[in-house]
Order: sequence, then structure tokens, then C-alpha cells
Amino acid sequence: KFARKALEDLKEWSERSNHKPLIIGGARQVAKSILVRILSTQFDSFSELNFEDYSVRDIFGQRLDFPDILERVLLMGNEEAQEGRTLIFFDEI
Repeated sequence: KFARKALEDLKEWSERSNHKPLIIGGARQVAKSILVRILSTQFDSFSELNFEDYSVRDIFGQRLDFPDILERVLLMGNEEAQEGRTLIFFDEI
């Protein structure tokens, strides 16, 4: 029941035309990542970057502006960004 409510909240967030980045906090191993992956099916494209991977960490170790970071993130995820239809998920930050 809790997971269903959490997924409904995520879908509601994603459908807002002016939504901001979302931070999902909570204990480890309670299915936060799984909820985001389920939500990703509502988008045309999805990039997931796990910060346990050192190559992902390297993107943010340099001084870059947002367009540069976005371009590198999308290249790592092999996705083409579509405004309003792309979900980018940073895991294990």
C-alpha cells in the first residue's frame, strides 16, 4: 500500500508542468530506486546514473556549467533529451 501511494505521488509530481528536481530520501533498501524505475516507464527516455560508479563521479569532479553536465549525463545514458519527456535519475548520491 505504501509503495502504491509513493508511486502515485511521483506520477503526480511528473505530470506538473512546472515541476522542480525531486530528491527522494529515506532509509537504504526500501525500494526508492525501484519506484523511480517504474515511474520512468511514463517517460519517452530515461537516463540512470549511479554514483557508486566512479566514471559517473568524474563528470561532477570538473567545473562545468549545467548544459555541459546535461550533455555528458545524456551521453552516458545513451539517450536523447526530449523536453518534458526525459527523466534523469541520479542514484546513490
